[in-house]
Amino acid sequence: MIYLSIKAGDTNCLSVASSTSTAADGTFHISSLKEQMNYTPVMTYYLNDWNLCAEIKGQRRALYSDNHYGIGSVQKTVTLNCKFTAGRYHARSCSQSL
Repeated sequence: MIYLSIKAGDTNCLSVASSTSTAADGTFHISSLKEQMNYTPVMTYYLNDWNLCAEIKGQRRALYSDNHYGIGSVQKTVTLNCKFTAGRYHARSCSQSL
């Protein structure tokens, strides 16, 4: 399973906003989300935080996190390359493809 959290600092994705599962080849797609606010912010700039985690051997592990500061809610496509050694997990196993 892959989990998305949009809560700042939630590196283990304990506040899951969305989740998906991987295909047989390990690929997945998860849509971006906008934090819902019960008020209208004074500023038009927002800080979008997101954390991506995976369930690995029964434990939720951080794969990647990023943030963006800009006008409005920016939806962005990110392609990650993740490399895992068989039977082992290493923090920061994923990097963004440019």
